[in-house]
Amino acid sequence: MMRIPASAPVARLEPGSTPVRAAVLKVMFLPLDIGERPVPPPVPAVSYAEPFLPARIAGGTDYLERPAALLAFRHRTEPGTRLTFGMPASAAHSRPYDGPAGACASLWEVPGAGPVLVCEILSADPPGGVLTWHSDPLFDGAETGFRRTLDTFLAPFGITADASLVDLFPRLDTRLPETEVYRPLAQVAVRTAPFLTDEPSIEGLVVEVAGDGREAVRRLVDCPPAGVLAEAAARSCGRLQAWHRPAATDVAVRGDGRALLLDLVTGGGYVGAHGREMLYHLIGWAGLRAQLHADHRRLLTALRRHETLDPGEIRTALDDVARARVRLVELALLSAEARPAHTDPTWVRTLLVASGAEEVTAARAAVEELCDAAERVLWQRLHLRSTRRSRWADPKAMAAAATWVVFVVAVTAFTASTQVLAGAAIVAVAAGAALAFVESVERRRAPKQRRRDRR
Repeated sequence: MMRIPASAPVARLEPGSTPVRAAVLKVMFLPLDIGERPVPPPVPAVSYAEPFLPARIAGGTDYLERPAALLAFRHRTEPGTRLTFGMPASAAHSRPYDGPAGACASLWEVPGAGPVLVCEILSADPPGGVLTWHSDPLFDGAETGFRRTLDTFLAPFGITADASLVDLFPRLDTRLPETEVYRPLAQVAVRTAPFLTDEPSIEGLVVEVAGDGREAVRRLVDCPPAGVLAEAAARSCGRLQAWHRPAATDVAVRGDGRALLLDLVTGGGYVGAHGREMLYHLIGWAGLRAQLHADHRRLLTALRRHETLDPGEIRTALDDVARARVRLVELALLSAEARPAHTDPTWVRTLLVASGAEEVTAARAAVEELCDAAERVLWQRLHLRSTRRSRWADPKAMAAAATWVVFVVAVTAFTASTQVLAGAAIVAVAAGAALAFVESVERRRAPKQRRRDRR
């Protein structure tokens, strides 16, 4: 699938031409409920989109991860601005980004987990602008929640949360013929299943990466757990989320693993060789985790409607069960991953996996239970549907009927006139022809039916 670049390569600003300011990278991962499709061939990294994700496509992944493929992207820069981003210039082996402020939106296809929209903003805002202790950027239902956050990330492209994927990526509908590409982004986002979380939320991930974010990390970790301020914040944006700092790092991770503030001073490199792909490895995790909630909703709906499903719909539901089981295996592999060193770009993913382990484990158990129940009920319903065919469509019943017709003709031959005998013979011939036709159709259909049932 072709990419959709929206800007030409940007020349690096000459040193001293513009005042240099420290930058913060804000990123939002938003899985979309659009459905799966064949993953396009991998594309190389787009070097001029540095420091955004299209420039950071991993060259290879291990058996724990299925690499995400880039479908489309848009890249915007602000001429006349100059930012530095990455490790401080005094750090050993540092290679900070030096260039204009900008924004990037990219659409990725995660094998087995559907599309994920990633929005990035590189600006001189202080760290902690999106992630605060008193608000939840993914909360579904507050003015300060998901819609405002998505509006912020889409503002550089002149659209809001009411815009569609086609508004963000023109001509995307010519290569992604799904009706969902015309729906507002706020509607196609994956929402958490009510049975799996305490508060209504959008499935996603929000990350801030700062060159020096120690003070912002401290504000998140040391937030007031109770009191007047905490109660007021909870009323405005739902349940307050707890934050913690993993040992030996200046990283603030939210308790449910859906948000993270990373300080590059102790959190590892970003532009350099060691850390450049660390956000890329979060795409697959965000997509798989979101599909847990989508699978729960799909399977529960199929169970509730199983009596009204036709055979084709039943087989589609059984395919959903099979895909859900594959995703459970993928999640189990990532959940059991050992924590790597900070020089490994997957170490940030392991932090998020560990933080949300309790919720993900409970969700996996619920989805696995639904898979077992759905398989039993749907296979039984499919069997009942296949045995409720009309008796006259059964070749054995047709053979019995034809035998009786021939018997009647034989008896009539001894008692009836020639004219009556001719009429009975015509009836017998017609019955035999009908029997032969039905049997031939049944023989052709039986192997196909068995193959579909095995799938």
